[in-house]
Amino acid sequence: MPLEVGHRVRDLLGPEVYEEIPETGHGPYLEKPEAFNELVVGFLKAFSGNPE
Repeated sequence: MPLEVGHRVRDLLGPEVYEEIPETGHGPYLEKPEAFNELVVGFLKAFSGNPE
């Protein structure tokens, strides 16, 4: 998916649910799993109401 599509999604959903991982392609979960997992866990904590 082109980065432009991600930017359109960001504009629709808001910047708080959009994050880019630099120097990754289509599969950031494979290319940079630590960064990807950190973002996913942070997102889940923020929207679950559970800070831990």
